Amino acid sequence: MISMLDLDLLSDTLAEHASRSKSLAIHAEHIRKFSVRVLWDDSFEPLLPWHEPAKREWCIILSQLFDYLRGNNLFVLRASFTAPLSIAPEIEPPLTANYPLSHKSLWEELLCDSLRKSTSAEVGLAVLTWDRFRNNRLTPTAVRITNSSSLALSGSEAIILYRKCDWQKFIENYFRPNMSQYKLAILGGDRARVERAGRRLLDAYMLGRFRYLAPSYEQNRTKRQTLDIVESMDLVILCTNRVKHMDSDHVKGASVPVIPINQDSEDEIIKCAVAYFLRSRGEA
Repeated sequence: MISMLDLDLLSDTLAEHASRSKSLAIHAEHIRKFSVRVLWDDSFEPLLPWHEPAKREWCIILSQLFDYLRGNNLFVLRASFTAPLSIAPEIEPPLTANYPLSHKSLWEELLCDSLRKSTSAEVGLAVLTWDRFRNNRLTPTAVRITNSSSLALSGSEAIILYRKCDWQKFIENYFRPNMSQYKLAILGGDRARVERAGRRLLDAYMLGRFRYLAPSYEQNRTKRQTLDIVESMDLVILCTNRVKHMDSDHVKGASVPVIPINQDSEDEIIKCAVAYFLRSRGEA
């Protein structure tokens, strides 16, 4: 799960403090509980109103949340993203209308870049805000890029989260166990399908490391070379439908578990990897 903070939430307004404070507490609780990643650029942090004494407590709460995100590697920084947009996105509702111009374009850039990724629909992308649209007859449920076709986006919206009930729906649809401590190698199988499965595991499950080993009829390796690679992993999946007997022999006697599966579909690979890692930590 990935989220973005509505920058309007950072500034605080005393007249709306109670509503903002309640929403921020809900967002912070769920970010910590479910290890939700946050798209971020360090240039956003100076927006905190430290210069206003009445808002100092608000700034401290946010700074503590930022420290937690940094300490747990949950910030997804701008360096992870691609080139700037050539076309300005048109956003509905106009969430960014009052952002400072430089921060507005950067925030929109991060949003669009995340929606452009092929796994965005599976990972889940949410915008965390407060009840700023309560006067609308219909409360917006998503941030939509209305010119998404011009921007070549694979998805066109991010879910808006205001309250605990919104978080509950988001979690039901998108929560995946965190696999960041695990390393996976897949031997054999169709390269394109296996690498798509690997990308899904890296993005949706935060898999720590993924390595694809082509079958021996595509890449020559000695048994020692194969073992040197797989023994640095926590699990090896052997796609027996697309390997030679030599490949099976190469991983015999490996010090890490080897699970054979007789297919190389993305869903089967993901199901196998997740089930094993959950069992290994007693959650299955």
